[in-house]
Amino acid sequence: MTPTFSLTMAIIAASVGFPAVSDALDSLVVGQDMTNFWWRNVRQSSEHVNVTFDSIYRWDVTTNSNLGPGTLSRKGAISVRDTIPYSAPIVANVIDGNPGTSYNPDDLPDVSRTSDIVIFLGDIYRINRIRLFPRLDSKHRQLFPQLLKVGTHNGSGFSAPAGVDRENYRPYIPISTLSFTAVNPNLEPIIDRTFQSRDVMYIRLDINSVTPWEIAEVEIYSDGTLPPGRFMSKPLRAGGKLNPIWGKVRFDGGDISELPIIVQTRTGPEANPVQYFRRTGVGDDTEEVDAGIYSVLPEEEQGPIRPNPDWSSWETATNSLIRSPDLNRHIQFRLRFPEANVILKQLIFEFTTPSVVKRLQAEIDPRAVSVADPQRFTLSLLAHMLTQKIKSQAGSTGFRQIRVRTSAAIQLVEKVSVDDNEIPFTSRTESDGFTITLGRRITHDGAFVQIVFQCSLFRNATRFEVQVVDHRFVSGNRETVYQNAQDGDVDPISAGGELIVRIVVDENLLQLLENTRGYPPIITPNNDNIHDRYTLTYDLLKLTEPALVTIEIFDLGGHSWRLLYEGNDDAGHYIHFWDGLDNTGRMVPPGLYIFRITVNSNQGLETKTGQIGITY
Repeated sequence: MTPTFSLTMAIIAASVGFPAVSDALDSLVVGQDMTNFWWRNVRQSSEHVNVTFDSIYRWDVTTNSNLGPGTLSRKGAISVRDTIPYSAPIVANVIDGNPGTSYNPDDLPDVSRTSDIVIFLGDIYRINRIRLFPRLDSKHRQLFPQLLKVGTHNGSGFSAPAGVDRENYRPYIPISTLSFTAVNPNLEPIIDRTFQSRDVMYIRLDINSVTPWEIAEVEIYSDGTLPPGRFMSKPLRAGGKLNPIWGKVRFDGGDISELPIIVQTRTGPEANPVQYFRRTGVGDDTEEVDAGIYSVLPEEEQGPIRPNPDWSSWETATNSLIRSPDLNRHIQFRLRFPEANVILKQLIFEFTTPSVVKRLQAEIDPRAVSVADPQRFTLSLLAHMLTQKIKSQAGSTGFRQIRVRTSAAIQLVEKVSVDDNEIPFTSRTESDGFTITLGRRITHDGAFVQIVFQCSLFRNATRFEVQVVDHRFVSGNRETVYQNAQDGDVDPISAGGELIVRIVVDENLLQLLENTRGYPPIITPNNDNIHDRYTLTYDLLKLTEPALVTIEIFDLGGHSWRLLYEGNDDAGHYIHFWDGLDNTGRMVPPGLYIFRITVNSNQGLETKTGQIGITY
C-alpha cells in the first residue's frame, strides 16, 4: 500500500531576499506561507500533478477504483459528439456514480441516437476495466445499446474533445472485448470487461444503435498505477550579497531522501537557462532575445533555440545534497513523482556563504581503462581563493577535507601532495567513494592538490564527483559545507581536463541487449485468458544514458503491422506485451510474425529479432 505523505518544501525566487538564519546559512523557499512565491507562481511546466498556490499533489488512485465520479472535480469533461461537440448536465449522469440517473439522447434536442460520447478523464490513467449499463429497473433494463464500440486515447494529438483538430486527429484504439456490431450485437444490460492495462486520457463510446437506448453509468476502473508526475520551476535567484554554496534539500526540517519524489536541480549565473535568437535579416546574423519576445516574433524571424552554455546540466539530489555547481546565483528545480497520493507544501534549498574556495577545478588521469582491472589514477585539483575581505565580500575559508564520490570500486588511496610536496593524510573508503583528511588546512591561492589512488571500473563513462569540505559553527551548531569542483585542465602533464573515465571499447561492451525472451511461441488472442498475448522480455546493459528503444512487429514479407513500443530507456529489465492487434486496433491475420527490438544509444546500434505465431 502506498503511504500518504504530507511534505513541506522551499525555494526563494528572484531578487527578493529573505532573512538568513545566520551570516553563513540561508535558504530558498517556495510554497505554503510564502505569500509572493506560491507554487503556481514559480511553475514553468507540470504534468500528472495538481498544482495549487500552496501545494502540489498527486491524485489518489487505488486498485479497482472507479474514476468516473471524480472526473469533473479533476477538471475532466464529458460531451456528446454529433455534428458538433455538445455538453449538458444530463450527459454527466453517466459518470455521477448514481445508477438511478441516466443519459438518453432522445432527451436532448438536435442529438441523434448514433452520437458518440467522449469522456475526458482530466489526466492519463492506467485503465484495465470498464463497466456500463442502463437503469436496471424493469422499465429501463432493456434500453441498453446493442451496437457500440469503446475506444481509448492517451491524449497525444489533441488537448480536449471540444477542440479536436480533424487534420491532427489520431484514431482511438478500440478495446476488442467492447466492440459490438450487427453481426455480434450486445445482448447484455450489464457490460463488464477487463483487459490489459493501457494509458488512457479519453474514452469514446461509439454508439450505432438506432433503437431507443440509455446509459445510467460508465464505470472506469484503474489498475492503481499512474504515469510519473512532473513539475519544473522557473529559474529562481538566491538572495544575499555573496554567491552561494548550495547545500541540503529538506522539507519542513525533514530529509528529502525519505520521500517518494526525485529532486533535480541545475544552476547558472543568470536567469536564462535557454537562449532564444531572432534572425536580423542580415545574412545569417542573429541577436539574443528573451522568451516572451521570441514567442510573438513572426515565424521567419524566429531563430535557433539553444541551451545556455553557462548553465549546468541537470543533477539529481542524493543524500539530501544539491549536486549542481556552486557559486551560481540562479537555480532551477524539477520534481518527479513516481507514486500517487503525495502532497507537497513547502520545499527548502539551503545555501551558505562565504565560499570554501573562490573557484575549484579538477581532472582525472587516465581517462580510458580496461573494464574491471585495478588501475592507478591521479586526481588533480586547483583551488583559487578569495584571500581578503573587500566591500560586501568575505574571503574564502579554505578546506581540510576532500570527498570523492563515484560508482567505481575503491581499493586504496596511496598518497596526497600539495604543490608537488607529499603531506600526511588519513583516508576513509565509503560505499560511494572515499574521503581524505589532510594534515593541514589549505588556505592559499592557487593550491595544487593531487591524490593518487587505485580502483576498478565496471561501467563506461564513470564520473568522479569531487568536493572540498569545510566544517563551520553556525548559531552554535556544527554545519558541514560541500563545494563541488568543475571539470578543468589543471595538470599540464595530463591530456584533457575531465572527471569522466571511459572503458576501452571491445566487443563485449557493444552487447547492450541481452537475455531477450518471448513466450508463448504461438498465441491465440480469443479472450479465453489462455495464451491471449505474447510476452517479450529483455535486459538493457551498460548504458551511460537513456537509449532509444523501438519494438516493431512485421510479417514475413517485411510489412510492419504494429509499433509496439518506442521510448527512451535506462539500463534495466523490461517486459512488453502484444495482444495480436495492429496499429489501428484490428486483429492481424493468423500466421507467422517477426518482432524486432532496436536499441540506438551513444555506444552504437543493436538489433535482435524473434518469431511469433498467431492462430485462432
